[in-house]
Amino acid sequence: MPLENAYGDLECFSSGKIDAGFLVEPKLSLGEGRGLVQVIARVGDYFPRYQWGGIFAIDDFICKQEGWITAMMESYRDVLWTIRENPEAAIALGSRLFKIERAVFRKALTRDFDHWEMNAMIDLPGLENCLEIQEKLGAIPVGIHAEDMVMQF
Repeated sequence: MPLENAYGDLECFSSGKIDAGFLVEPKLSLGEGRGLVQVIARVGDYFPRYQWGGIFAIDDFICKQEGWITAMMESYRDVLWTIRENPEAAIALGSRLFKIERAVFRKALTRDFDHWEMNAMIDLPGLENCLEIQEKLGAIPVGIHAEDMVMQF
């Protein structure tokens, strides 16, 4: 069933509204910590390359703001490296922002450290795998391909 604005809401699991679902961090670690959910499979178990996140903009914005976009992506890369080098500072901040215990946020942050794309590059095969899953779920129309979505620089 589509969760719509209830996506990531752990109440869906505790109330019995749903029996299984797809969660991302930090809700996954929070749900595990509260005994509400248990990981039965990871997308990475089936698709070791799976890119589910992206930054999108319309062509006009990209053309007019290329310098700003480049600076923003450089900042994003810097933040990733800073988190990797000093995870405790990120854990302190993240636990405050998400209002969860440090141990829970530590697990959420470090669960997939080894799989982080530290240079913020698009993984076309990983994005294609994501699109394949979304297509099978009926979330997107048939025939959308990664190379059609990504501007190559």
